[in-house]
Amino acid sequence: MTFTDTINSLKVWGIKGAINFARRWPVLRRLKNSDKHVWRSPQRGITLIGPFSAHNGNSHTMRNLAQMLRNANIPFQTFDTNYPPSLPPGDYKHLITPFKEFDLGHYSHVIELFTQHSPVSSNRVHALLAFWEYESGFDFAFPSAATSGLPIVAMSDFNAKHFRTILPKDTPVFKIRHPLILNPSEATSPDVLRARYCISPTTFIVFFNFDYGSSYYRKNPEAVVKAFAKAFTHSDNAVLLLKTSNAKRHRETEMRLRSVISTSSLGQDRIIIIDDALSQSDMSGLFHACDVYISLHRGEGFGIGMAEAMACGKPVIATNYSANTEFCTDETSIPVPYKMTSPSKAEIDNPAYSHVTSWAEPDIDFAASALVKCYKDRNFAKQIGSTGAAFIKKSFSLENFKQDINAFLDESPIAAAMQ
Repeated sequence: MTFTDTINSLKVWGIKGAINFARRWPVLRRLKNSDKHVWRSPQRGITLIGPFSAHNGNSHTMRNLAQMLRNANIPFQTFDTNYPPSLPPGDYKHLITPFKEFDLGHYSHVIELFTQHSPVSSNRVHALLAFWEYESGFDFAFPSAATSGLPIVAMSDFNAKHFRTILPKDTPVFKIRHPLILNPSEATSPDVLRARYCISPTTFIVFFNFDYGSSYYRKNPEAVVKAFAKAFTHSDNAVLLLKTSNAKRHRETEMRLRSVISTSSLGQDRIIIIDDALSQSDMSGLFHACDVYISLHRGEGFGIGMAEAMACGKPVIATNYSANTEFCTDETSIPVPYKMTSPSKAEIDNPAYSHVTSWAEPDIDFAASALVKCYKDRNFAKQIGSTGAAFIKKSFSLENFKQDINAFLDESPIAAAMQ
């Protein structure tokens, strides 16, 4: 990262971002000094650089990307830029290349999440993996990615189209399908999880998960609570299960959500909140345990929660806007109509979104009706879930992922020189 990049990052992320960057500085210095064989021609393969040990959606994607490369027998290595780790070692250590073995010059292609931290070399392709939820604001949030000229990797049609529109015309944009792990090897039994959270085997579970740090107002959990309260009465055997992350770091919005819950018609006894850090097996188990997944977001860079729920055969009710529309169609899900609105200053709780001019406002009444439909007509819900699962299995297969990765490896000047 150059001095200019540091100043731009400070403008976007503020003092908190500068502190986080300073904390990771020793790790990033090790990355810069890891180019051990600059004189040697690189092998065909991929170096992944990103925060593998962090507890957020982008880090989850990086871990999935490494696992899918392993499943596809594509040579790769990884470098974890996160410090200190916030995940149990068992969730990421098996994917991390030991530093003594890591050599930045070993492989022909580098994929780095959002920002360039490692040195660029003429004998390898250096690409930035980027996600964005809206149709404005990316160039402010990530100015180095928007102006560097480095190739961009997108994981949705929504993002690929947006990047090709706003980036300089000579900036290559590659579309690689999101690396969904469709059949987790270990998932906690739904019965075990229902018992742990005192949910009876017959109770209808409406599920939504989100990270406060990913923008409370973008994720829009208040709309989920309101839709649930509109859909059900005290006589209905249904609960809303919210899996949240990083509530302790965002007390203001956490208290706001609890206030909305306490004043809803159903109150706190019908809404369960889990903010504990869970293992990947427990998270997978929650998707299997639920009866329907709902996301009334105002914008998504991909929508991994929706995709994972669909992969488990669960009906998904989701805002019909942004990247998730690639797999949340009329046939595979229940798309929620919306209108475009301008976010207020108070709703911009993530500095990266300060130049976003519009986002989606989902129809809560429609979402509530969809919940009632899934609750009362289980055959309908099952059919939607089965259709969604079949679509996810076909579209995000290992074969399709491998095809996209090989195209990325082959369609570059470096690849041509290696042939």
